[in-house]
Amino acid sequence: MGAIENSLDVVVMGGGLAGLTAANRAAEQGLSVVVLEQGTEAKYTCNTRYSGGLLHVAFKDVQASPVAITAAIGKHDHDYALTHAPLLAQESARAVEWLQSAGAQFEINGPFKFQRWIFAPMRPRIARLDWRGYGPDQLLERLRARLESQGARMRLGARVETLVIDNGRVRGVQVREQGQPTRYRARSVIIADGAGSWRLLTEWRQVLRASPWPRSLQQ
Repeated sequence: MGAIENSLDVVVMGGGLAGLTAANRAAEQGLSVVVLEQGTEAKYTCNTRYSGGLLHVAFKDVQASPVAITAAIGKHDHDYALTHAPLLAQESARAVEWLQSAGAQFEINGPFKFQRWIFAPMRPRIARLDWRGYGPDQLLERLRARLESQGARMRLGARVETLVIDNGRVRGVQVREQGQPTRYRARSVIIADGAGSWRLLTEWRQVLRASPWPRSLQQ
């Protein structure tokens, strides 16, 4: 049986915080979107759920000045990150404001300014994977509900196997979904599945290096 083919504006790989945020913003702009998450359970595990839920940029408060954030990135990251430091510095505060509008709640826990932004309720600082019902878990549930209320889709049990490349550009993904081969063609593919991306980034590194990087955020 041949692969089922779908055509959309945006395909997002990964159902964590980055993926669901990107998908929601695309849906808000009237674009057709699907999120592909390889986890099969409604409470699929991911780095966001395991995390402590603290938002910062290079140990700097996300609402610090762009100049201060850019300088902090320069102290902690390599040249590749520095290429995008101005974009991160300019947009970090607006990103947190959007998360708040999407239902994120925060609490302060720690003596440093960058510890102002911890998803509430905060996970206890204990050595076990006790994440259910805490801030990051609750936020993913809200973001998924928000996405689906806009008519977008989230597909569980969908593992991306390779990128679809046409004329040197990424045009979609090839997926194994519930055992069925499926192809999603899209104008844009957002890779937001954390460590799992390294396989694709290694396989297609020359194509991805040639793809245009954003100079600013228009929306």
